[in-house]
Amino acid sequence: MRNRGSVVIIENKKVGLIKRIRDGSVYYVFPGGGIENGKS
Repeated sequence: MRNRGSVVIIENKKVGLIKRIRDGSVYYVFPGGGIENGKS
């Protein structure tokens, strides 16, 4: 598992998510990205 920075967006009682499809599976994640070693 790698470190990741994310953000939770809430507007009008709704949460912003990103839809991902991988190997036929659909899932949702919070916006963000991986953090490489030595980065903050």
